[in-house]
Amino acid sequence: MAYKIECRTHGGSNASDILDLIENHTDRRFGRDGGTIICPTCKEPAAIPRCYELQEKGETWNGFFKQVVRIPSDIRTYVPYVVFTTGEEAGKVSDGIMVSYYKDTRDGKQGRLKHGHGPGGPAILGRSELLLLIRYLVEAGLVSAGEIRNVLSTFTR
Repeated sequence: MAYKIECRTHGGSNASDILDLIENHTDRRFGRDGGTIICPTCKEPAAIPRCYELQEKGETWNGFFKQVVRIPSDIRTYVPYVVFTTGEEAGKVSDGIMVSYYKDTRDGKQGRLKHGHGPGGPAILGRSELLLLIRYLVEAGLVSAGEIRNVLSTFTR
């Protein structure tokens, strides 16, 4: 699945698939695992416009992918990732998180790159992956360390 990257200055460019997007079209804020989506020409932040039909009849979600981050997995072919989204293209910090996965079996016979949350269900994050995601959320500015501390301080064991 190709991704159309929109830059306010340079128009559109494409990432051929999720791996190309993560590895070649981000600022690498999170190393090999991705970061803010950037224009390949000017290296400034860019966005991917998306529209999804909702289950509610006639309703859609119109928004933008702003950042994409891979969550390393112990399973070589199965890799969860998150997309930080927003309903506005410019001047807005991401305010949503879409959890998904890709499964890359292209090195095998008749293998392919599958991506989504299809028949196998949504991505499942283990304890270490969840903690890494929280770190990414703080580093990306979606939540603050103070907000995390406040949430944790409400727990009583």
